[in-house]
Amino acid sequence: MNITIVVIGMGGVGSFLLAPLSKVMLDGKLGNNTVSRFVLIDGDSYETKNMNRQFFPAVCNGMNKAQAQQLVLKTMFPDSRVEVITFPQYITSKNIATVFEHCVGIPVIVSLVDNHACRALLSNTATVKAARGENIILITGGNEVTDGNVTIQGWWGGTRVGVPLLERHPEVATVTEGNREGLSCLEIALLPGGEQTMEANMMVAMLAYSVLLRLGSEAWVEEVSDIYFGTNPPVVRTEFRGKEENDNEQSLD
Repeated sequence: MNITIVVIGMGGVGSFLLAPLSKVMLDGKLGNNTVSRFVLIDGDSYETKNMNRQFFPAVCNGMNKAQAQQLVLKTMFPDSRVEVITFPQYITSKNIATVFEHCVGIPVIVSLVDNHACRALLSNTATVKAARGENIILITGGNEVTDGNVTIQGWWGGTRVGVPLLERHPEVATVTEGNREGLSCLEIALLPGGEQTMEANMMVAMLAYSVLLRLGSEAWVEEVSDIYFGTNPPVVRTEFRGKEENDNEQSLD
């Protein structure tokens, strides 16, 4: 398959995902898939105070996060055939259609944003496209201090993939102003017990990367929908499509 990898959110999780994902620039391959393009999306800029939990060169301080990661990729792999373009904006209902205009082949979206409103928008968009039989994959990741999860949904080669995020985690669609679930990562970090840890950030990034590596494999396409992890004590649990859902309280913050 020919795919475009769209990474939304270059912060505490997305910046760590770009480290292993950058190796795609070597030969334009991810598993059995050909990657024609990276689309990097973020409306925020890096600051020195982010360096304790995000991955970027000091020279990129003050730069837009998506454009900074584009600079890193092009510096590391100047002759790569994989095109890297940026969308230095936050995703909203007004500009989301533009994202798909930048995609070549099947859009594979990795959502690593810090708010439920954007997660719900992306999930609804993927659900509508899948219902039309349009190939699309949406991988959503997020975490708090010691736990988090990665969910998968979409449509791939005539097969439904995973379970829609809002079906698996309906709380994502009910953001209340002032509620913890509606806060950004920085705002959450300021709350008691809301600190992010590099361990949890990197765990989400690696789980998202492992899903990308298995993209299109028979077992994954048919079964996996939700991968949950906890770092205290360490545990990883995979949920499968069709399983009775009784743990919707698990947050994706």
